Amino acid sequence: MFINKDLDKELTELIENKNWSDYFNNDPAYSADPKSFHTKLYDDITAKAEQMISDILAPFYRNNYVVKLATPSMKNGWWYDPKSETNLISIEYHIKFSDDSNTNPFECSIPFNVKKNNNTVEFEWSLKNPERIYIKRYLHSGNHVCCNQKLFTNRGFVSCGWQEYKLYKKLNEWSDQGGFGDNICKYLKKTITTMKTEYEQVQKTIKQKKNELSIQLDDVSCMLEEINAKIKGTNLRAMFDGECSFDYVDSPIKFEITFTNNPEQKDENLYINNDYDVILGDRWHNSNEDSKWQKLMDENEILLYSYGFNRSCYSYRQRLCIELVYRPNEAQPWELKFENWNVSDEVFKKLFKSEMVGQFGTIEKVKEYILNVILKDHELYNKMMEWIK
Repeated sequence: MFINKDLDKELTELIENKNWSDYFNNDPAYSADPKSFHTKLYDDITAKAEQMISDILAPFYRNNYVVKLATPSMKNGWWYDPKSETNLISIEYHIKFSDDSNTNPFECSIPFNVKKNNNTVEFEWSLKNPERIYIKRYLHSGNHVCCNQKLFTNRGFVSCGWQEYKLYKKLNEWSDQGGFGDNICKYLKKTITTMKTEYEQVQKTIKQKKNELSIQLDDVSCMLEEINAKIKGTNLRAMFDGECSFDYVDSPIKFEITFTNNPEQKDENLYINNDYDVILGDRWHNSNEDSKWQKLMDENEILLYSYGFNRSCYSYRQRLCIELVYRPNEAQPWELKFENWNVSDEVFKKLFKSEMVGQFGTIEKVKEYILNVILKDHELYNKMMEWIK
């Protein structure tokens, strides 16, 4: 049996259902009794494939890595085509240093393929996506880092795609005791240390950071609701650009706030929906769409001096934005920065008697600062409109 029942059955069917006349060079015996030739071919292919797989995996077994068959069926091979006349075997093994997810600093996969090429059968394998796995210090993104390719290209491999390496030396130079396989495995093992204490500390830090994030998220959400209640006359609504730009446990918490006049942005939690973040103007839409969005824009005109008389953008985003950063260990933990306000720093300071960047001790002070700018901007708009009538 070849590896397991499913793979064995599938390989047998693949051999029986292919035209092997070219492989046997039109041998009349093949035409007379194809079944016996299929049996012999099955024996030849499986014997060589099993020996190759054993040689490929040997260094990992010797060095106590965890080896698992990742492909329960050949049809699960990502490149496998059931109609192909060339593909015979497509399986994959998954290699890890340890099953302990808290102390597992390395993993990779080994795809193993067998192809029929006219009157020969070709065997292929590679090391794919070798990665180091570190203690996770992020709330959202992963903790996998690609290994340095020179670890493999200096030891008998050649790069054949993104993080995939094929052996260009003889297989025994990889599989023999003390060969390239042992060399790579032992090099990787040198970097492995006990990380349980570090893992527990990082998890504790992440938990603290999530609690802190929850508190600040609530404070900012409440602040935006209060701001929105007082700026209705501007046709603007303050919303989050996503939840918050925060990931690494040691980084500050950053909120991207967008003031939008887009009537499609109706999320009750004030989270901006990028699906409605459209571009306005005839360069971007057909005439029907242009008319639709132009009408909406006219009906929801932003009633601010900095926009109405200094317009520089035609999208619903990145017109009027605020970056809000929270650094918990500082005396004034809140940092606010006005962005894309369509006026220079100097003009901004003269118009609103405020700086575009400020430090604050409480979220209440942040709210007052933002309202001061927006309400003055709205007042300037009304005065300008009166002046030009």
